[in-house]
Amino acid sequence: MDAATLTARARELAPVMAERAAEAERLRRLPDQTIADLRDADFFRAVVSTERGGHGLSPSVIPAVATEFAQGCVSTGWVTGFFMVHNWLVAQFPDSAQDEVLVDGYVLAPAALSPTATATPVEGGYTLSGRSPWATGIHHCNWVMLTGMVHDAAGAVVDARMFMLPLADVMIDEVWHTDGMRGTGSDTIVTEGAFVPAHRSISMLELANPASGVPFVPLLAAVAAAPAVGAAIGAVDAFADRIRTRVLAYTLGQEAKERPVAQMRIGRARADVDTAEALLDRTVRETLAGPLDPLAIARLRLGAAKAVEVSRTAIADCCAAAGGSVHFVSEPLQRFQRDVNTLSGHAIFDLDRAAESYGRLAVGLPSDPMQFL
Repeated sequence: MDAATLTARARELAPVMAERAAEAERLRRLPDQTIADLRDADFFRAVVSTERGGHGLSPSVIPAVATEFAQGCVSTGWVTGFFMVHNWLVAQFPDSAQDEVLVDGYVLAPAALSPTATATPVEGGYTLSGRSPWATGIHHCNWVMLTGMVHDAAGAVVDARMFMLPLADVMIDEVWHTDGMRGTGSDTIVTEGAFVPAHRSISMLELANPASGVPFVPLLAAVAAAPAVGAAIGAVDAFADRIRTRVLAYTLGQEAKERPVAQMRIGRARADVDTAEALLDRTVRETLAGPLDPLAIARLRLGAAKAVEVSRTAIADCCAAAGGSVHFVSEPLQRFQRDVNTLSGHAIFDLDRAAESYGRLAVGLPSDPMQFL
C-alpha cells in the first residue's frame, strides 16, 4: 500500500459517498455501509506503523484522502480524515496504551479536543467528569479520546491532558442537530467519574512537539482544512456543470453560459480554489518537513485558516450566481455551502485568533501556551 494507491481509492469511492450524502444528513452520522467501505479499503490503518499492523504511510496522505472524499460528501471527508489522524495521535501515547487500543491494527476513536472535562488525580491515574463536545464519528467508535483540565487538591489547574477511554466508560448525548456537517455525528461525550489509568493520558503540551517530531496543531489544521478545500473543488465543478445547461429565468431562452459574468464567476472561483489548494499543500509539506519553531507553526495554522476562508468564499460566490433553485435540498451546491459554513466555525479556523497568534510571535512577544504552539 502506498499513498498514491490510497488516494486513488478515495477518488474512486467519492461518487458513491456523494450518493449517500443525503442519507448521512438524515441519519446525522455516516451510514454503516460507508464505514464498512472505508474499513474494507484500508483507510483507517494507513498511518499506523507496520509494527502495529498498519501501512506506515506519511500523515500527508490524510489531507489528500479527505480532499477527494469531500468533493462528493464533506462529512465523509471530515470523518475519514479525523479517524485516520486520530490513529497517528494514538501513536503519541505510551506503548502500553497503544498495546490496549491498537489490537486490530487501528482504532476508530473521536477526539474531543476542547478541555471541558475535569480531571482529578487519584491513585494510578485520573477520574474524569464533564461534557466533551464535538466528538466526530462517536457512533462508529470503540474508544474515545477527550481532553480535560487537571486540578490539584486545592482546585488549581495544573495541566491539560488528553485521555483515552473505552466506549463503555462514557455516555453519548445526542445533541447534533445542525444545519451543516450533519453527517459527522459529532455528538457530546459525557463522563461521570470515569477512571483512566495514567498510561492512557498525555499532556497536551507534549503534543506541541511530540516524539514523532510532527507538531500537532498544524497537522490538525491541515486535516481539518482539507474537507473545505475538497468541498470548494466540488462546488466549482458543480457550478460549471450547472452553468453549461442553465437557461436564465425571465428571458427568451438566454443561456447562462453565454453571459460573461457567469464565465468570470467560474474563473474567479477556480482561482480561489487554486489558492486554497496551494495553502493546504504548503501547510502539509512544511508541517512534515520539520523541525519548526513557534513562529513557523503559527504561520502554518494561519495558512490553513485562510485556506478555509478562501474555500468558503469560492462556494458562496458559486451559490450566489447559480439561481434560486440551487437551494433545493437535492442540490449538492447548497450542501457544500452549509457544510463549509459550519466547518469553518471550528476553533482552529478562527482567522482573527490565528492571525493574532502569528502577529504576537512576529513582534517578539511570547506565545500563549494554550495555543499548543
